[in-house]
Amino acid sequence: MTTPVKLYAQPSSYNIMSQVQQDKCAHGLPMTNAEWANKYIDSFSEKELVAYQIAKSHLGSSFSLEKSKGFIEWKLRVCNIA
Repeated sequence: MTTPVKLYAQPSSYNIMSQVQQDKCAHGLPMTNAEWANKYIDSFSEKELVAYQIAKSHLGSSFSLEKSKGFIEWKLRVCNIA
């Protein structure tokens, strides 16, 4: 018998922080997902912003910035976890 293959796995760093740690790590103050997303988008280069706008328009409602690998890794870096 063979073991099933995972088609998609979250980055190992994804589970490092609890939701409370994620929400407060910026300045000790709670932040909403929208505030985190805005900070992340503000950090984009011009090329990244164009790529984000294309992805958002092409994928529509199936696009989730908060679940993207780039957002998760950026948030961990900002919080000095990774």
